[in-house]
Amino acid sequence: MKNHDENTKSPFTHRLGLFALGVLLAMLLVWLGDFVLDDIGDIPSKNPVVTTTPADLQQLLDRRGQIAEELRAREDERRYIEGSTREAQNTLNQLLKLQASRRAAASPGEQAMFQESQRLFLANQKQIQGLLQETMELRRRQRELDTKIQEKQRELSAARAPILRAHRRLLALYKLLFIAPFLVVGCLLFAKARGTHHAALVYAFDAAVLYLLFSIIYEHMPPAYYKYVFTAMGIVVVVAAMLFMIRQVTRPDARWLRQRRGDAYHAAQCPVCRYPIVGDDMRSVVPPKHLLKGRGPLVKPGATTFAYCCPGCGTQLFEPCAACGKLRHALLPHCLHCGAAKEA
Repeated sequence: MKNHDENTKSPFTHRLGLFALGVLLAMLLVWLGDFVLDDIGDIPSKNPVVTTTPADLQQLLDRRGQIAEELRAREDERRYIEGSTREAQNTLNQLLKLQASRRAAASPGEQAMFQESQRLFLANQKQIQGLLQETMELRRRQRELDTKIQEKQRELSAARAPILRAHRRLLALYKLLFIAPFLVVGCLLFAKARGTHHAALVYAFDAAVLYLLFSIIYEHMPPAYYKYVFTAMGIVVVVAAMLFMIRQVTRPDARWLRQRRGDAYHAAQCPVCRYPIVGDDMRSVVPPKHLLKGRGPLVKPGATTFAYCCPGCGTQLFEPCAACGKLRHALLPHCLHCGAAKEA
């Protein structure tokens, strides 16, 4: 009896582990593809309008920087003078308290210190007022420069916008050219290897490529076009699925056809027209499902060896085995008695 390892179904834990590894492989491929797409997206534009700042705008920015430096200097000076003013005020308060506690006239030294502190306090107040006026003037000039800078930046953005759009389209083209060969390879692998033992690798590769393709579309395509693109993709997928199902009915592949025929025989029905298989001898070869629960196939020892055709469509369903002479399924590749193979 010939052993067909390709039809052997692996244990559930093995299939689960293979699925988990396939998901992990798809994630790693997506990360690798994202690294490459990010590097492509970082390619700068070589247009001087984008890479350089106009001279008039640069002058405005330099002047604004100078005003900001002057403002910081004025703030530092103001904080220093305010500290000196607080010290002078504290000195005045202490002298006044000392004089009030003694209830006597101040000494010449105390009067001189009092007058010096008073003079310093008034001078600092005057300086602070001057610094506040200069700060207000600098802030006014800064606001004027900010208005001019914003106008220049808007003009520059308007000039750069078409250049940047063209550059983004060029980057999108580079990304599509990068992903296109992998998309073609993925389609070929899906068409040729999806039913093989390496199907998990194919599915992981195709899932990663499709994710990267959708990310490129989402990043570079205008949102107004999303509905058309994804609707068109949905139509293509549905049409492909319908064509696949129609082909499986009209020109099915051997594995799918063998499974379909086996299920029909197991249900005691004709694989072609689903007409019930009648006759004691036939039901001994293909018993009803409820008789098979917990038991193996039921075959009577003295089963007849005549051919059997479906009364509904005339298809020959059972025939004598060419190797052992016992009754076998005509539409399945192996005899259930001796395992002899034939062209199904």
